[in-house]
Amino acid sequence: SPSEAIVLELDRAAIVEWLVENGYLTDSTAPDTDDDAELKRWFLSNFDNTQTQNPFTPIEHEITDVVYRLIHSSSHALMSTASEQCGLGTDSISELLLPTVPAIVLYAQSMEHFALGGMFTLFKTRIHPWIDDAVDHASRCIYGGDDHTPFWDV
Repeated sequence: SPSEAIVLELDRAAIVEWLVENGYLTDSTAPDTDDDAELKRWFLSNFDNTQTQNPFTPIEHEITDVVYRLIHSSSHALMSTASEQCGLGTDSISELLLPTVPAIVLYAQSMEHFALGGMFTLFKTRIHPWIDDAVDHASRCIYGGDDHTPFWDV
């Protein structure tokens, strides 16, 4: 059914820098963060999409697991705060994760077979407050607390 969506492409270089800072990559194994083509190749060749297809099976490939959790956590922070900015309930917003891009697609679930306009308004008029709220929400996450630097501090 027709709906509206926001596609947020994440900064590949920032993710790689976060992976290096947190010990998942070394400077010698990380791609050149100034070379966009190399970054694209790295994400395509170092992420195992097949391991993310079954939510009941743990992801065994470490980079796939860490990057997927990073993108998924970011998506949930965005979904949790979107309703405050656009009026759609959190249960009315769904996600599609594209880790090899890397990108997050957030879309309005349309039970009535029409677009509501909330996602369009969110993007056109509230994008900056929404991102700020999502970063604040993520920094207060009760599931944090590991020894790694949060992604939003990169």
